[in-house]
Amino acid sequence: MRHDADVLVVGAGLAGLACARTLERAGLSVIVLEAEDDVGGRMRTDVVDGFLCDRGFQVINPAYPALRRLADLDALQLRSFDAGVAVRHDRGLAVLADPLRQPRLLPATLRSGYLKVRELVALARWAAPALRPSQLTRVPDTTLAASLDEAGVSGRLRREVLEPFLAGVLADSSGETSAGFVRLLVRCFLGGTPGVPAAGVQSLPRQLALFVAGDHRDTASQQGALVSGRRAARAVLRQLGGRG
Repeated sequence: MRHDADVLVVGAGLAGLACARTLERAGLSVIVLEAEDDVGGRMRTDVVDGFLCDRGFQVINPAYPALRRLADLDALQLRSFDAGVAVRHDRGLAVLADPLRQPRLLPATLRSGYLKVRELVALARWAAPALRPSQLTRVPDTTLAASLDEAGVSGRLRREVLEPFLAGVLADSSGETSAGFVRLLVRCFLGGTPGVPAAGVQSLPRQLALFVAGDHRDTASQQGALVSGRRAARAVLRQLGGRG
Protein backbone atom coordinates (compact mmCIF):
# COMPACT_ATOMS: atom_id res chain seq x y z
CA MET A 1 0.00 0.00 0.00
CA ARG A 2 1.23 3.49 -0.82
CA HIS A 3 2.33 5.52 2.20
CA ASP A 4 3.12 8.88 0.63
CA ALA A 5 1.78 11.31 -1.94
CA ASP A 6 2.17 14.93 -2.91
CA VAL A 7 -1.59 15.50 -2.68
CA LEU A 8 -4.42 13.76 -0.82
CA VAL A 9 -7.81 14.14 -2.52
CA VAL A 10 -10.86 13.41 -0.38
CA GLY A 11 -13.78 12.11 -2.43
CA ALA A 12 -13.86 10.16 -5.69
CA GLY A 13 -16.77 12.03 -7.18
CA LEU A 14 -16.35 13.69 -10.54
CA ALA A 15 -14.66 16.77 -9.05
CA GLY A 16 -12.20 14.73 -6.98
CA LEU A 17 -11.28 12.45 -9.87
CA ALA A 18 -10.87 15.37 -12.27
CA CYS A 19 -8.64 17.07 -9.70
CA ALA A 20 -6.54 13.93 -9.27
CA ARG A 21 -6.15 13.40 -13.02
CA THR A 22 -5.10 17.02 -13.51
CA LEU A 23 -2.56 16.81 -10.69
CA GLU A 24 -1.07 13.56 -12.01
CA ARG A 25 -0.72 15.07 -15.45
CA ALA A 26 1.22 17.88 -13.79
CA GLY A 27 3.66 15.33 -12.40
CA LEU A 28 2.39 15.07 -8.82
CA SER A 29 1.62 11.86 -6.98
CA VAL A 30 -1.93 11.59 -5.68
CA ILE A 31 -3.97 9.41 -3.33
CA VAL A 32 -7.77 9.63 -3.61
CA LEU A 33 -9.90 8.58 -0.62
CA GLU A 34 -13.54 7.57 -1.07
CA ALA A 35 -15.91 6.58 1.75
CA GLU A 36 -18.33 4.65 -0.47
CA ASP A 37 -17.73 1.29 -2.11
CA ASP A 38 -17.48 2.74 -5.62
CA VAL A 39 -16.51 5.93 -7.38
CA GLY A 40 -18.77 8.55 -8.90
CA GLY A 41 -20.47 10.35 -6.03
CA ARG A 42 -23.89 11.37 -7.34
CA MET A 43 -23.11 9.92 -10.77
CA ARG A 44 -24.23 6.36 -10.06
CA THR A 45 -25.77 3.68 -12.27
CA ASP A 46 -27.77 0.74 -10.90
CA VAL A 47 -28.66 -2.43 -12.79
CA VAL A 48 -32.33 -3.26 -12.20
CA ASP A 49 -33.73 -6.38 -13.87
CA GLY A 50 -31.11 -6.07 -16.58
CA PHE A 51 -31.75 -2.36 -17.21
CA LEU A 52 -29.17 0.38 -16.60
CA CYS A 53 -30.79 3.02 -14.39
CA ASP A 54 -28.93 6.28 -13.75
CA ARG A 55 -29.74 8.02 -10.49
CA GLY A 56 -31.28 11.43 -11.03
CA PHE A 57 -31.06 13.75 -14.03
CA GLN A 58 -27.83 12.85 -15.79
CA VAL A 59 -26.58 13.87 -19.23
CA ILE A 60 -23.09 14.42 -20.61
CA ASN A 61 -22.34 17.19 -23.09
CA PRO A 62 -19.28 16.29 -25.20
CA ALA A 63 -18.71 19.98 -25.95
CA TYR A 64 -17.64 20.79 -22.38
CA PRO A 65 -13.92 21.72 -22.61
CA ALA A 66 -12.99 19.95 -19.35
CA LEU A 67 -14.51 16.68 -20.57
CA ARG A 68 -12.52 16.87 -23.77
CA ARG A 69 -9.33 17.39 -21.78
CA LEU A 70 -9.86 14.72 -19.13
CA ALA A 71 -11.97 11.92 -20.59
CA ASP A 72 -11.93 9.57 -23.56
CA LEU A 73 -15.32 10.50 -25.01
CA ASP A 74 -15.17 7.94 -27.82
CA ALA A 75 -14.75 5.14 -25.30
CA LEU A 76 -17.93 6.22 -23.48
CA GLN A 77 -19.98 5.49 -26.62
CA LEU A 78 -22.44 8.31 -25.96
CA ARG A 79 -26.05 7.73 -26.96
CA SER A 80 -27.13 11.22 -27.98
CA PHE A 81 -30.53 12.81 -27.57
CA ASP A 82 -32.23 14.84 -30.28
CA ALA A 83 -30.99 18.44 -30.36
CA GLY A 84 -34.10 20.07 -28.98
CA VAL A 85 -36.60 20.21 -26.14
CA ALA A 86 -40.16 19.04 -25.57
CA VAL A 87 -42.36 21.43 -23.60
CA ARG A 88 -45.43 20.17 -21.74
CA HIS A 89 -48.22 22.72 -21.37
CA ASP A 90 -52.01 22.81 -21.01
CA ARG A 91 -52.53 22.31 -24.74
CA GLY A 92 -50.29 19.25 -24.98
CA LEU A 93 -46.65 18.75 -25.97
CA ALA A 94 -44.67 21.24 -28.05
CA VAL A 95 -41.33 20.48 -29.69
CA LEU A 96 -38.53 22.96 -30.34
CA ALA A 97 -35.53 21.55 -32.19
CA ASP A 98 -32.41 22.70 -33.99
CA PRO A 99 -33.48 22.70 -37.66
CA LEU A 100 -29.91 22.10 -38.85
CA ARG A 101 -29.27 19.04 -36.70
CA GLN A 102 -32.86 17.75 -36.55
CA PRO A 103 -34.49 18.75 -39.86
CA ARG A 104 -37.17 16.07 -39.46
CA LEU A 105 -38.49 17.99 -36.45
CA LEU A 106 -38.81 21.28 -38.34
CA PRO A 107 -42.58 20.93 -38.97
CA ALA A 108 -43.22 20.29 -35.26
CA THR A 109 -41.00 23.24 -34.32
CA LEU A 110 -42.90 25.56 -36.64
CA ARG A 111 -46.18 24.41 -35.08
CA SER A 112 -44.93 24.89 -31.51
CA GLY A 113 -46.29 28.38 -31.12
CA TYR A 114 -43.04 29.66 -29.63
CA LEU A 115 -41.45 31.12 -32.77
CA LYS A 116 -42.41 34.77 -32.36
CA VAL A 117 -40.10 37.04 -34.34
CA ARG A 118 -39.71 39.64 -31.59
CA GLU A 119 -38.83 37.02 -28.97
CA LEU A 120 -36.40 35.22 -31.28
CA VAL A 121 -34.60 38.46 -32.13
CA ALA A 122 -34.29 39.33 -28.43
CA LEU A 123 -32.98 35.85 -27.62
CA ALA A 124 -30.40 36.11 -30.41
CA ARG A 125 -29.34 39.49 -29.03
CA TRP A 126 -28.85 37.96 -25.59
CA ALA A 127 -26.93 34.91 -26.89
CA ALA A 128 -24.71 36.78 -29.35
CA PRO A 129 -21.77 37.29 -26.91
CA ALA A 130 -21.54 33.48 -26.53
CA LEU A 131 -20.40 33.25 -30.14
CA ARG A 132 -17.26 35.19 -29.20
CA PRO A 133 -16.42 34.25 -25.59
CA SER A 134 -13.58 36.78 -25.42
CA GLN A 135 -16.26 39.48 -25.37
CA LEU A 136 -17.67 38.14 -22.11
CA THR A 137 -14.64 39.33 -20.15
CA ARG A 138 -14.76 42.84 -21.60
CA VAL A 139 -18.07 43.85 -20.03
CA PRO A 140 -19.20 43.75 -16.39
CA ASP A 141 -21.03 40.54 -15.56
CA THR A 142 -24.58 40.55 -14.27
CA THR A 143 -27.22 38.01 -13.29
CA LEU A 144 -29.03 35.81 -15.78
CA ALA A 145 -32.38 37.46 -15.05
CA ALA A 146 -30.98 40.98 -15.44
CA SER A 147 -29.25 40.11 -18.71
CA LEU A 148 -32.45 38.65 -20.17
CA ASP A 149 -34.36 41.78 -19.14
CA GLU A 150 -31.71 44.02 -20.69
CA ALA A 151 -31.85 42.11 -23.99
CA GLY A 152 -35.65 42.29 -24.03
CA VAL A 153 -36.16 38.53 -23.74
CA SER A 154 -39.71 38.03 -22.50
CA GLY A 155 -42.94 36.23 -23.29
CA ARG A 156 -43.68 32.51 -23.43
CA LEU A 157 -40.31 31.60 -24.92
CA ARG A 158 -38.61 32.87 -21.78
CA ARG A 159 -41.20 31.77 -19.20
CA GLU A 160 -42.06 28.32 -20.56
CA VAL A 161 -38.87 27.21 -22.35
CA LEU A 162 -35.69 29.06 -21.52
CA GLU A 163 -36.07 29.63 -17.77
CA PRO A 164 -37.33 26.09 -16.92
CA PHE A 165 -34.60 24.53 -19.07
CA LEU A 166 -31.82 26.60 -17.51
CA ALA A 167 -33.21 26.01 -14.00
CA GLY A 168 -32.78 22.27 -14.59
CA VAL A 169 -29.26 22.64 -15.98
CA LEU A 170 -28.11 25.07 -13.28
CA ALA A 171 -30.12 23.65 -10.37
CA ASP A 172 -31.08 27.27 -9.71
CA SER A 173 -34.41 28.87 -10.57
CA SER A 174 -33.67 32.24 -8.96
CA GLY A 175 -32.09 33.82 -12.04
CA GLU A 176 -29.11 34.93 -9.95
CA THR A 177 -26.51 32.80 -11.78
CA SER A 178 -23.76 34.65 -13.66
CA ALA A 179 -24.99 35.64 -17.10
CA GLY A 180 -21.49 35.12 -18.52
CA PHE A 181 -21.39 31.57 -17.22
CA VAL A 182 -24.84 30.77 -18.64
CA ARG A 183 -23.84 32.13 -22.04
CA LEU A 184 -20.81 29.82 -22.04
CA LEU A 185 -23.13 26.90 -21.23
CA VAL A 186 -25.40 27.88 -24.09
CA ARG A 187 -22.36 27.94 -26.36
CA CYS A 188 -21.62 24.34 -25.34
CA PHE A 189 -25.19 23.26 -26.01
CA LEU A 190 -25.03 24.83 -29.46
CA GLY A 191 -21.73 23.06 -30.16
CA GLY A 192 -22.52 19.62 -28.77
CA THR A 193 -25.40 17.20 -28.40
CA PRO A 194 -25.83 15.83 -24.85
CA GLY A 195 -26.27 12.13 -24.31
CA VAL A 196 -25.65 9.27 -21.90
CA PRO A 197 -22.86 6.65 -22.06
CA ALA A 198 -23.82 3.21 -23.36
CA ALA A 199 -22.85 1.65 -20.01
CA GLY A 200 -24.59 4.30 -17.88
CA VAL A 201 -23.46 7.65 -16.56
CA GLN A 202 -21.21 6.08 -13.90
CA SER A 203 -18.91 4.87 -16.65
CA LEU A 204 -17.51 8.42 -16.82
CA PRO A 205 -16.18 8.55 -13.22
CA ARG A 206 -15.08 4.91 -13.51
CA GLN A 207 -13.06 5.82 -16.58
CA LEU A 208 -11.41 8.70 -14.75
CA ALA A 209 -10.67 6.37 -11.83
CA LEU A 210 -8.90 3.99 -14.22
CA PHE A 211 -6.74 6.85 -15.47
CA VAL A 212 -5.84 7.75 -11.87
CA ALA A 213 -5.49 4.37 -10.18
CA GLY A 214 -5.70 1.57 -12.67
CA ASP A 215 -8.53 -0.93 -12.18
CA HIS A 216 -10.72 0.69 -9.49
CA ARG A 217 -12.23 -2.68 -8.61
CA ASP A 218 -9.00 -3.51 -6.77
CA THR A 219 -9.20 -0.53 -4.43
CA ALA A 220 -10.56 -2.59 -1.53
CA SER A 221 -7.05 -3.99 -1.14
CA GLN A 222 -5.72 -0.42 -0.84
CA GLN A 223 -3.42 -0.76 -3.83
CA GLY A 224 -2.65 2.10 -6.17
CA ALA A 225 -3.78 5.70 -5.89
CA LEU A 226 -7.49 5.26 -5.06
CA VAL A 227 -8.75 3.85 -1.78
CA SER A 228 -12.46 3.19 -1.33
CA GLY A 229 -14.49 2.21 1.70
CA ARG A 230 -14.64 4.03 5.03
CA ARG A 231 -12.39 1.58 6.89
CA ALA A 232 -9.68 1.57 4.22
CA ALA A 233 -9.79 5.36 3.87
CA ARG A 234 -9.44 5.84 7.62
CA ALA A 235 -6.49 3.45 7.68
CA VAL A 236 -4.66 5.49 5.06
CA LEU A 237 -5.42 8.71 6.92
CA ARG A 238 -3.99 7.24 10.14
CA GLN A 239 -0.83 6.07 8.37
CA LEU A 240 -0.32 9.39 6.56
CA GLY A 241 -0.96 11.31 9.77
CA GLY A 242 1.41 9.10 11.73
CA ARG A 243 4.33 9.80 9.42
CA GLY A 244 4.81 13.32 10.77
